[in-house]
Amino acid sequence: MEILKIAIAIIVSFGISGFIILALSNWLGKVWANRIMIDEKANHDRDLAKLRADLQNQNERNINTLKTEFDIYRETFLRGHNDKIVIYRQVVDIIADLLTDINTALATGNPLPLEVTLAFERRRLRIYGYLGMLAPQNVMDAYDQMIDYLLSVIIENSNIYQWETVRDLALNMLNQIRSDIGIDTSPIEYRGKR
Repeated sequence: MEILKIAIAIIVSFGISGFIILALSNWLGKVWANRIMIDEKANHDRDLAKLRADLQNQNERNINTLKTEFDIYRETFLRGHNDKIVIYRQVVDIIADLLTDINTALATGNPLPLEVTLAFERRRLRIYGYLGMLAPQNVMDAYDQMIDYLLSVIIENSNIYQWETVRDLALNMLNQIRSDIGIDTSPIEYRGKR
């Protein structure tokens, strides 16, 4: 019996100490787990903040790059469009002078004087150079039609000069120019009586 009491005392003392050890280890495990979790959360938050900052910086760089490229494209487009308008304006001025000289000289019924013919040749080639730099093919075709008619009248004497034909050809060219620069795509026409 004495052995039984000693055995029970040993088992009870191991049981209580085991329970205490188990309770303490459970509590200590929770404390360590919380500390590890806090450290992991802090690392995760730090990594997440760094990732956000990196992404924001990358986005800002990409936006700035796109803005710069867009500004360059816009400036290039606007400069090209403005150059186109300036050159078309010069072409129209030269054509107006050219047609005025031809119309005035042919109104007398005599052949064109040599200086008017030479001025016509210089102007038509200058216009062709201006248009060739930037005009699309439809504008070039309209110009060629007008010049071909004028050449047939002035150089080849194979046509009779008719102002109405020249006016229609010039208006066709103006309509092609208007379409190219986007002013108005609806065609203009002569509605006068002359």
